[in-house]
Amino acid sequence: MLWKIAICDDEIMYCDKILQLCKSRLSEEDFEVDFQTFQNGADLLAAKDRFNLIFLDIEMPGLDGFEVAKSLISSAKKQHRSVYIIYITSHDEWIQKAFEVRAYRYIYKKDIFQIPDIMIHALKELSESTGLVLKIRSDGIYSYFLQFSEIYALESLGDDTIVYFKDTELISSESITQLSPRLDNRFIEFNRGKIVNLQKIKAKTRYLLVLRNNKKFKVSKRKDQTITHAFQNYVLKNIDRR
Repeated sequence: MLWKIAICDDEIMYCDKILQLCKSRLSEEDFEVDFQTFQNGADLLAAKDRFNLIFLDIEMPGLDGFEVAKSLISSAKKQHRSVYIIYITSHDEWIQKAFEVRAYRYIYKKDIFQIPDIMIHALKELSESTGLVLKIRSDGIYSYFLQFSEIYALESLGDDTIVYFKDTELISSESITQLSPRLDNRFIEFNRGKIVNLQKIKAKTRYLLVLRNNKKFKVSKRKDQTITHAFQNYVLKNIDRR
């Protein structure tokens, strides 16, 4: 999944520094991120993208950070999505008001080097609460929201897709080709028309996956080494989340 992060500060120096710090840290992580920078709140609000995480200066000409945050949060609620606001300022007199406007974090500019760790923590939280809306084939067809952390694997069933959970499974009326672009980086194809959640792998042996619900899947010879490396890297990078 591509995460979108905005950095909004009227001082270009701080925008550039935050961007540099975040990109450097992301080279060590397994998140795909698109950054955009803004020098004022009006331009941020006019942006077409829906941002997941926003580093927002409080003291800016025109709209201040609180006014911008209220508008962003209101828009996110209407769209039934989450947005994390991280306020950045040089003055501590704003701290109480910052938390009144639902701040995820409040960072002093002198502590700017803390930002990469906060970013990673926020992305991990967001990834756990992010999910997939499925069209489920039952007596009728209806929409069903699933968190990614609930999904163990997906398997193509012609034009439909079997979605496996811990103790059950559902059939989506959408094909796996339609669903796969909406999954995030923890999902990987291990055989033709079959995708696994790396978070749900209990063991990986040669040409075989054992999931945490003890369900087993065969891995294609072509994908076996790729899956082994992906699983090992996932464990190393996310050991604190498992």
